[in-house]
Amino acid sequence: MLQGENAPATSETGHMLLDICLDVLEGRADKEKLAEAIEKTRGSLGEMQADFQKTSQEQPPQIQQECQRETEQAMECFAAYYEALDVLEQFFRTGDKFDIVRGAEKVRGASGSMNDAFLAYRNRALVAMGPTSIPILNLVLSTFNSLNEASQEELPAWTEKLQTIIEREYIVVHRAMAELNRQNLIPEEELLKKAYEAHQQACADIRSGIKNQDNDVVKAGIDNYTHAAERIMELIPAVNLKRMTQMPTTSPQANLVINLSMTLGATAESEEMFLEALKTLEDNFLNTKMQFEAVRRNPVDSVLVKEEMENAVKALTTYEGAIADYYRFLEVRDTLLLAQAASKLTEGVKQLQATSEIFQSISEREGKTPCIRCSHYNPSDRKTCEKCGAVLPASAEMLQPARTFELDEQDEHVEGRAPTEEITMTENIYKVFDAVNKVSEGHIAIEEFTEIVNELELLVVEGRKAYGPLPQVNLDSLKGEQREQAIQIKEMLEEAKEVFREGTDDILTGISFFRQYIQQGDKNNLIAGVQIIWQGVGKLQKVQKATELLKKAQEEAQKK
Repeated sequence: MLQGENAPATSETGHMLLDICLDVLEGRADKEKLAEAIEKTRGSLGEMQADFQKTSQEQPPQIQQECQRETEQAMECFAAYYEALDVLEQFFRTGDKFDIVRGAEKVRGASGSMNDAFLAYRNRALVAMGPTSIPILNLVLSTFNSLNEASQEELPAWTEKLQTIIEREYIVVHRAMAELNRQNLIPEEELLKKAYEAHQQACADIRSGIKNQDNDVVKAGIDNYTHAAERIMELIPAVNLKRMTQMPTTSPQANLVINLSMTLGATAESEEMFLEALKTLEDNFLNTKMQFEAVRRNPVDSVLVKEEMENAVKALTTYEGAIADYYRFLEVRDTLLLAQAASKLTEGVKQLQATSEIFQSISEREGKTPCIRCSHYNPSDRKTCEKCGAVLPASAEMLQPARTFELDEQDEHVEGRAPTEEITMTENIYKVFDAVNKVSEGHIAIEEFTEIVNELELLVVEGRKAYGPLPQVNLDSLKGEQREQAIQIKEMLEEAKEVFREGTDDILTGISFFRQYIQQGDKNNLIAGVQIIWQGVGKLQKVQKATELLKKAQEEAQKK
């Protein structure tokens, strides 16, 4: 059986019995012919069961132990088949043709289940035999080894067996290649197609070596076949996973979740993979939500941006509802939730895509760059907003020739903006922005950039923990202008904690853009990350200056 030649096959027997059932139902055959077919099927089934038990018991103890579950499943299928025949035979006692219908359906199901059980047993046994985890490859290797060790009398039989297996494999892979004979293959499919071609060539070489009785050619073909089979098994999961990311939306991560949800319940592994994909989708969604919230925190004068922001909020709500439905399904196992979640997620992705395109259209209006803080449209060659002084994202025209962020450039003086409001480039921020430039130009590896981003994130998180209570000042010890100044500074500091939180939130949001670049390679995420981090740094420096002013006022009061 393990050589694949004598495995029980119930399809033919089942089809013959089902054909006769249909003939009896439609009046083309009498019940005696049905009784004869049932009896014949019972006999065949008994022979199959005896052969299966004999074959399984002849296997080494290790294989018997490895295949225990598959053996039990096969025996359950035999029992289900006998039960189906019993249902058919009720027709002879009742004369009710509905018994034929019910019995035939049970025969159909039992026949399919039994063939699956035999295949599962065969594959499990072949894997247990080793030396690889690929059943058909183990079959080829064991047959080739048996061929090399065969006596002169056994040689023709083993040669024919190897040739039969290789010819079947050639046909199987040839059929599989048909779906790859199309334009616009994804990279993973291109690699799989090459592996299939190598497999076909190896099969042809083995057949040629067998025909010419050249064992060296056969051995070389077996080696090439082994490499090709291992490569195919390595690529198939990657191809299937990649295909799951292609449809039905424009978001690969959303597509993966939608498609994996359809496999839930098939195996424990499918649920584990789904949970991992859902968690990744949720993390990406939270990053996207943070980015929109960072934009909403800044005053926006543009009516178009305000209107579209409302649509973005609706899209985010739909998206979030889909994720909640998926988690809910895992609790209650109501399959209706899967369809509902897939519909919401598809709609949410569509809405966010439309919103992003509109934002992009607004930002490119008249070739100008909008300020994310005040929505003022600036000439494309400016680095800072001519109205409020915020750092601008680079325009599309500047992406290629210019660096993402000019580190040696100081903020331009903006009319109506006090010098004390200018943002100072700190050493840590310089290091990060320098890394942004270098990674966007290919001068450092993505791993090095990731380390620098991680360092900045750690600094911000630790800074949030270390930010303690506001410094206290004895206003009674101050008089006149000093007292007035101290009161103003204290009022500023009372707002400082909120400003500090917003500033660190902005920096963490900017970091999330950098992480999206690391995952997706879109340089627009670098630009957005720089812009939002720069805003956050400005807020932190305002807090720092207010604290320094209060400290100075205290020191002067103590001197007096």
